[in-house]
Amino acid sequence: FPTDIKKLDMMKKSSSDFIQEVLVKNELVKTIRIGSGKSCIFFNNKKNFCDIYENRPFDCRMFPFDISWIDGEYHWIIYTCNPVSDWSWTEEHIKKLEEDSQFSEIINEIVLFRLVTRNPNNNKESYAVLRKVNAEESKA
Repeated sequence: FPTDIKKLDMMKKSSSDFIQEVLVKNELVKTIRIGSGKSCIFFNNKKNFCDIYENRPFDCRMFPFDISWIDGEYHWIIYTCNPVSDWSWTEEHIKKLEEDSQFSEIINEIVLFRLVTRNPNNNKESYAVLRKVNAEESKA
C-alpha cells in the first residue's frame, strides 16, 4: 500500500532489490520481494528477526490475521491447525487493527488486497473465521 511504500522509501528499502511490481486486474501493484527459502526479503535468518520490524507494512502487522472474502462478505480469519479453539482473545487485536489510521487505506483497496493475499478457500489451509470486518469505523 502507498503508506507502506513511503515508509520503505524513507528507510531506503524501496528499490527493485526489495520491491517488485506484479500485474493484478490490469493494475501494477508493488509487493515485497520474496527472499531465499521463500521468506520475506526483510527477514534476517541469522538474527531470526525482521530487519524493518518497527516499520513493517500493515499486512505484516496483521499477522496472524488475514481478511478473506467468505460468503459475499469480508471476514477476519486466523490461520490455524486448531480452528475450533477459543479465539475470544483475538477481538482486542482486531479492534486495534480496525482503529489503525492505515486501515482505511486497506478498506479503500480491499478488492485489490483480496486478489494479492492468500485465499484460504483456494489453498485448503486450516483457518478459523473470527468475525466480519468492521469497515464502517475506518471510513469515518
